[in-house]
Amino acid sequence: MGAHKVLITSSGTGSAVNAIRALRHMDPAIEILASDTDPSAPGLFLADKTFLVPRFDSPLFAKKLFEIADREGEVLCLPTFSGEIKWFAKHAALLKENGIHTFLPSHEAVNVCDNKWEFWNFAKKLEIMVPEVLFCSGLLEFTPDPLNFPLFAKKIEGSGSRFAMPLHSMEEFNFYTASHSDLLIQKLIKGYEVTVDVFCDHSGRVRAASARKRMAVKSGQSVKGVTIAVEPFMAIIEHICGRLQLRGASNFQFIVNEKPYLIEVNPRFAAGGLMLSVHAGVNIPALCVEAMLDSAPAAFPMRRGQEGLCMTKYWNEFVYQS
Repeated sequence: MGAHKVLITSSGTGSAVNAIRALRHMDPAIEILASDTDPSAPGLFLADKTFLVPRFDSPLFAKKLFEIADREGEVLCLPTFSGEIKWFAKHAALLKENGIHTFLPSHEAVNVCDNKWEFWNFAKKLEIMVPEVLFCSGLLEFTPDPLNFPLFAKKIEGSGSRFAMPLHSMEEFNFYTASHSDLLIQKLIKGYEVTVDVFCDHSGRVRAASARKRMAVKSGQSVKGVTIAVEPFMAIIEHICGRLQLRGASNFQFIVNEKPYLIEVNPRFAAGGLMLSVHAGVNIPALCVEAMLDSAPAAFPMRRGQEGLCMTKYWNEFVYQS
């Protein structure tokens, strides 16, 4: 049998570059395919074969994926962009019929994680410590006074750091609530940030997890970090994953102030420090590929990332002829 084909989509994202680099730690029988709308997407330069595709919300996107499978044979697909993951989860059965295999949570579970208001209510019902929501556009009104600040604002839907910011005054509160129609504002919890990279099996049971303290962050991505013990976070992670059946990859974001506050859960590969978890012994992209190859996976002990590994990142570049 020839090499297994693994397609990484949205290969201009940091998550895609991380996934490709992580897969290079696997058996050489893996052949990495990469796709993007942009021919200069950096992940394309790391792959064995590349494909230009329309945006995931184009009616031609599925057609192009099916053409890739017709040409390459059965393809194991790892989508990396949050909006795209929702599309893949919704159409998983159709994709499988046409030779594109995924390992993702249900469309409903992805929707809960993607909507910060829904996720906050979900976590509250599970009695998980989360920062209090004080304002949500069109759903929860709030008139702050000077004693409420600082606060923290973010978009109700989506992931990443865009539009996520602290608010320090009434002027900032008024400006951002007037400027955005889909804003959620919470109490700002002071403490240190922790990301836990998680892999769950077919039943949503946690099989691997690695925690890392974010020592420096740029544009929402960890650029310096150190792996720490995962145990203080496991009860929360197992509770969420079990209830939502979060198959495959996810990353949990916490703020630790004596106790961990859960900030959000993203059902995708992390964009910043995923490679730190890979070097700590938790290669989540590889585990996702292995899960797609094994229709009757054998149980294995829960893998925990090695503690005390440090990471510092730097920029690199590809130079090519136009």
